[in-house]
Amino acid sequence: MWNKVFLLVLDDRGAPLRNCINSYRKRYNIDKKREVNIRVIIDNGGYTGDELSDVTINDKLVVISHADSRYLRVQRLGLISPFEFVTLLSNLGLKEVGIISFKCCHLGAKSYLDDINNELYSDIKVGYMSAYKRSAVTIFGHEGVGFIDSMIRLASVGLLKLPDRWRVKFVRGNTQAPMYSGKRASRLR
Repeated sequence: MWNKVFLLVLDDRGAPLRNCINSYRKRYNIDKKREVNIRVIIDNGGYTGDELSDVTINDKLVVISHADSRYLRVQRLGLISPFEFVTLLSNLGLKEVGIISFKCCHLGAKSYLDDINNELYSDIKVGYMSAYKRSAVTIFGHEGVGFIDSMIRLASVGLLKLPDRWRVKFVRGNTQAPMYSGKRASRLR
């Protein structure tokens, strides 16, 4: 569905996050050129502004980190607000993206995605955003979100899940994303 999938790793500490990162690399065949790791960027002297400059409105950006309903955790930077996240995207050279898919616990439980939308300015175009409403764990290469969904994933060896409306918050961004025509997007029109 998406032309390319890019991976933005905000925190890679601990086995659960490394397992999640490896699952997305494998699922979307993501090579090193399409993976941006904040820890590595900071260790190598900082942003160049080119890290996400190849992303287009036809692409997906997967963001992996720890989070709660109010903040994203960024390794070496700490907790960041929606405003700081948009600033980070700008510093990394993002101009447009079809969807930002957050693979972070609880980020979709409250207003974080709406707050990002309110902070987007005209030089960054985002079609859609999605985030998990509850805690998430990687099970057979997919995420179980909350207890019931995780048990369904375990019992079905990763093949079944709860409907997305129970698991994921999905919001429209500040521009039209021509490549996305999923069930969730049709409810937003």
